[in-house]
Amino acid sequence: VYEHESTEATYELIILPPWYRKWWAFILYLIFASGIVYAIVILYTRRLRHIIRIRTAQVVKQKEEIQIQKEEIEEKNNDILDSIKYAKKIQTALLPPEQDMERLNLDGFILYLPRDIVSGDFYWLGQKNGKTITVAADCTGHGVPGAFMSMLGIAFLNNIIREKEDFSADQILNDLREQVITALRQKGQLGEQKEGMDIAMHIIDWEKKKLEFAGAYNPLILIRNETVFTINADRMPIGISEMVNYPFKNNVLDIIKGDVLYTYSDGYQDQFGGPKNKKFMSKRLKDLFLQIAQKPMKEQKEILDNTLFDWIKTGSSNQIDDVIVIGVRI
Repeated sequence: VYEHESTEATYELIILPPWYRKWWAFILYLIFASGIVYAIVILYTRRLRHIIRIRTAQVVKQKEEIQIQKEEIEEKNNDILDSIKYAKKIQTALLPPEQDMERLNLDGFILYLPRDIVSGDFYWLGQKNGKTITVAADCTGHGVPGAFMSMLGIAFLNNIIREKEDFSADQILNDLREQVITALRQKGQLGEQKEGMDIAMHIIDWEKKKLEFAGAYNPLILIRNETVFTINADRMPIGISEMVNYPFKNNVLDIIKGDVLYTYSDGYQDQFGGPKNKKFMSKRLKDLFLQIAQKPMKEQKEILDNTLFDWIKTGSSNQIDDVIVIGVRI
C-alpha cells in the first residue's frame, strides 16, 4: 500500500524418495517375490511328488491284487473249462456215432453243430422190432444247462424204448413228457421255470413201409418227387405247459423209395447272417432241402454246413444257437 516492494527470493527444494522406493529396494522386492514363487513351486512340487508316490504305491498294490485275482479267475476258469470239456466227452459218449446210421441200414447224415463246447441239442438213433427210430431234439437253453437237459432226454428215451415192446411215436413223446415233468418236479405254478425240449421223432416200419411222426414244435420235412411236404408238429413242448393234458398226435404216412426225410432244431433257421444280417428262416431252409435232396447224403451235409458257415460269415453275428439237422433217404 506504500509502494515498497521487496526483492524476489527464490528457493529450490529437492524431495528425495523414501528408501522403499529406491532402485535397490525394487531389486529387493524382485528377489523377495522370486523367492516366494520359488518356495511355492518347491512346496507344490514336493506335494505332487508325495501324492504321486502314494498313488503309485496304490496303483502297484491294486495291480498286484488284480494280478492275483486274475490268476485266481484264470485258474477257476480253467477248472470250469476242463469240467465242461470232460462233460463234452460224456455227452459225446451218450450220443450215437454217425456211423450207427450204416449199422441201422440208413442212408443219411447228421449235422451236429454245438454253439458252445457242450450242446442243448441232441439226437437219438435206435432200432427195435424191425423199426428204426430217429430223434432230433432241442432242449431249453444251450451250453451247460442245455447239456444237462439233453443227457436227461437221452436217458429217458433209452428207458422208454427199452421197456416198450409195442410203441408208437406219439406214445414215446407222451411218456417222455411225463418223465421230464416228474424229474424236474414241474407243477405249472406261476413263475416256475419251464425247462423242457422241442423234438421231432420219426419211426420207419420197413416191413409195412410206413412212417410215423410225432413232434413237439419241430416239424418233419418230406421231399418226394421234387415236392416239399411239411408234416407239422404239435404246438406244445416236452415239459410243463397249458397243453400238458393233451396227447401228441401220431402222423402215419406211406413211404416210397426215394423219399428224403429231414428233422431239425430251430438253430439253423433262426441263425442271423447274410448281407442284411437277417434270420435264415424256415422257407429258405426248405428251399435248400429241395435243392439238395437228390444229391448223396454226405454231400448234402457238406452243403448244409458250408451254407450256414457262409451265412454267418457274411453277416455281423456269431452262431447264436445249437444246430442239429438229420437227413434220411428211403
